[in-house]
Amino acid sequence: MDPSTSGSGLSGELDHSAAAKELGLTPGVWGLWRARHAKGQGKKPVARKAAKKDARGRRADPAETARRVSMLERVQAGEVNNAAAAKDQGIKVGAWGAWKSGYLKRSGGGAKKRGSPPGRITTRASAATDGLAGVIAQLDGLRRFGEELRERISAIVELVEQKFPGR
Repeated sequence: MDPSTSGSGLSGELDHSAAAKELGLTPGVWGLWRARHAKGQGKKPVARKAAKKDARGRRADPAETARRVSMLERVQAGEVNNAAAAKDQGIKVGAWGAWKSGYLKRSGGGAKKRGSPPGRITTRASAATDGLAGVIAQLDGLRRFGEELRERISAIVELVEQKFPGR
C-alpha cells in the first residue's frame, strides 16, 4: 500500500490511529515511522508531549493545604486523633493517612529514624560494646546464655520422655 495515495494521515484525511490501522501498523510503529520520516526529510521531529511534573491527583489548593497542616499539628500534639482529623476535614481516614504520609515525606517533618530501641540485643559486638572490655562482657553473656539454653532443653527433653515413655 502506498502511503501517499491511500490517505495515510499525511494529507489530513485521517487521524494518526486510523492511518496506522489502515496500514496494518500499531500506533507506536506508525509514530516511529513518522518521526524517522520527518528526520530524513530534514524537518523538525514530531514533538512529544512532555510528562506532567506532578502526574497524579489534582493540583494542591494552598488554603486546603494550610488547613490540613494546622490539623496535622493538632494531631501531632495529641489534641485529636487521625479519625477525628479526617472527619473534621471531610475526607476518609485513608485519604487523610495518604495525605499526611506524603506531606511528611515531602516536608521532612516525619519521625526521624533512630537507632535500636533501648535494651535490644545486637549481633555485632562493635554496636553494643566499648572496646575490649565490652567484647569480653558480651562473650561472657553469650556463654551464660548457652549454659541456660542447654539446661532448659534438657528439662524439655526430660518432660517429653516422662509424658511419652518408651520408644
